[in-house]
Amino acid sequence: MYRIGRFGQCVTNYETGRIANGRAFHLYRSSSGTWNKVEIPFALDAVGRSQIALDSHDNVYVVMPFVRIVTASKASGWTDWSMAFDGVSNGLNAFGEVTIDRARIPSEILSILYQEESLGMTPSAVRLIDFSLDGWYQ
Repeated sequence: MYRIGRFGQCVTNYETGRIANGRAFHLYRSSSGTWNKVEIPFALDAVGRSQIALDSHDNVYVVMPFVRIVTASKASGWTDWSMAFDGVSNGLNAFGEVTIDRARIPSEILSILYQEESLGMTPSAVRLIDFSLDGWYQ
């Protein structure tokens, strides 16, 4: 997460500033050795961190807080960002950060661990959701 200049350089409250203006970026090194930094065109709308994964064809999957998955293909030069899955609109009731099981990526499975939001002091469930990466990009 990085707070970019168009939102001002300083915040008076980390949490509200991050929710309002935090953005994720895709950094990659080109074949010529140049580093590139591209803003992912979806707001974090959260305090939590995102997780990134690449499939066997170097397509990018960024899992943002609340199980929001944004993707970009290597064929486009990672410019065709789209929301592949939105855990909020799909009713997952996910809370905060997520964890990716990186060991399953070579099997074309994006496996995500998340916790449901709890009510007050009531413990909430920890869930696992799997997505097949086969067919997301050809």
